[in-house]
Amino acid sequence: MTDFYESVLYSSRLPLLQEKAVLYQSLREKHIQILWLEQKYFAALKTIEGLPIHILSPGIWNAEAGPDFIKAHIKIGEMELRGDIEIHVRDEQWEQHQHHRDPRYNQVILHISVWRGNLFKSLYTSAGRHMYQCYLEEFFTVPIAKIPQLIDIELYPYEQFVGSGRCAEHIFGKTPTEETERFFKSAAHWRLKQKFNRLADVVENPSQRFLAGMAETLGYKNNSSPFLKLFLYLQEYPHLSHEKLLALGLGVCGFFKSHYSTLWQESPYYQQLQNLFAELTLPEQPAFKLQLNQIRPLNHPVRRLALLIFTLRHAAFHSLDFHLNSLWDSHWTGLRTRRDAHMLYQKLLNAFPTVEESYWNTHYTFEIKASPSSLTLLGVDLRGKILLNIFCPLLFNQVSQRNQSAEKKAFECFYEALPSFPSRKSKYLMQRLFGDSLKKKLLKRGEMEQGIFQLHHDFCTHYEASCHGCPFVEHYQNLAKF
Repeated sequence: MTDFYESVLYSSRLPLLQEKAVLYQSLREKHIQILWLEQKYFAALKTIEGLPIHILSPGIWNAEAGPDFIKAHIKIGEMELRGDIEIHVRDEQWEQHQHHRDPRYNQVILHISVWRGNLFKSLYTSAGRHMYQCYLEEFFTVPIAKIPQLIDIELYPYEQFVGSGRCAEHIFGKTPTEETERFFKSAAHWRLKQKFNRLADVVENPSQRFLAGMAETLGYKNNSSPFLKLFLYLQEYPHLSHEKLLALGLGVCGFFKSHYSTLWQESPYYQQLQNLFAELTLPEQPAFKLQLNQIRPLNHPVRRLALLIFTLRHAAFHSLDFHLNSLWDSHWTGLRTRRDAHMLYQKLLNAFPTVEESYWNTHYTFEIKASPSSLTLLGVDLRGKILLNIFCPLLFNQVSQRNQSAEKKAFECFYEALPSFPSRKSKYLMQRLFGDSLKKKLLKRGEMEQGIFQLHHDFCTHYEASCHGCPFVEHYQNLAKF
């Protein structure tokens, strides 16, 4: 099922794969741009001549045509330089992209690439000026294969493309709906594999992967990584009571700092938790930095943290993975139609434990006035997202390992019936990929939405401001001929 999408994806990376092992295949130029912006995961840079590079300012990330970073300030050896920085995966791309003939690149003072290409060549601007070069490979402080997993490129600001893209004009606007569905089904199954592999890489113990994945989902996009790390940290304290564990979680996330102490000083429950945290005698505590901007009150990290504590402290959550798999095992042989799949989906949703807590059912965070309406910690949408993003990748891996054709067919029947969860991102991608085509309706299905998200992750995020340079259309068309 994933073969066609894998072929499109790999063919776009063929020159890279010919040079380096497959483990580097997911590293893209935007990952390196983010590393440079944040100055992390590498240290003690040197030029190819061995001169030390000291970064005084990485420059401004350029969203327009021209070098990747402008107005950088660096020191090479004893010489201070001001100018632009250009970044590529391989230094051959400097000439492949015609930068050596483009005056806009005449102020480049340093060219960064991941590794030396097949044939080393000094690089020059169109004015004939030589620039310093640096290969990051030998200066990384983490394995190269880990970098795409450590960086979520979709979290970084980008200028969104307005209107429909080249793929809408040349592919999805012309291909039959059935062919479009097959492609995104292939991409969605590829996404299932990648989600499982990433979770398995982070959480070695298979018995912990479902709850760890739940923790990521509770963090939503902006805080998924901190919530996963928080889950792994808090589970090291099984002796703490529910309230003390919540106090610890709030404390290491910074919710007892002066700003929040003032904001919530009139809340008796907040004061109780703050006192419990002060009484804890634990080793040096880490700090988990959370993103709190543009978050709806119902999705506030404090509420998600309260739910995370429930998953850690209540036995029903620890056996939830088992119950969900048992439901699958007892029902998959009866999956024939979409109606069958919907019925199983409802059974899986209903298998989640009921989370009833008088305080959180009436408060968003630590406000004094209780909400007149009931506030659920674990609603239907959140349960559905956990099934789609965590349970399905784990189940897909199990079904693939068992390798029974009937069960594989049943999984396809189930997966293609799952609903989508509309968002700003999905609406944006509707327009970018399909324009005004009626194929936008495909995004009502969770499987199609997941496939579209994967295409965006693998291609669009690297060419967000425009489609210029994106290889997707050409590789799709070349492969579709065969």
